[in-house]
Amino acid sequence: MDRLDQLEARVTALEETVGALTMLAIRQMQPERRQQFAEGIGAMAQAAEKAGRQASAQLLTQLHGAAAMAALP
Repeated sequence: MDRLDQLEARVTALEETVGALTMLAIRQMQPERRQQFAEGIGAMAQAAEKAGRQASAQLLTQLHGAAAMAALP
């Protein structure tokens, strides 16, 4: 595995870990707060995209999806 492949694997691992932590955090919240949290992440994703921060927008969009899934009853 060359250096670029190692870096890609680490970035993927970080993305997956942050997604898992997001889901875990939401599951610890009161049900009425879960949706608000997911919506907040969605708003941050939109702001990042509007500011031209595509990598941040993409990660936040993925986290929004994880948060929305975890917010379901």
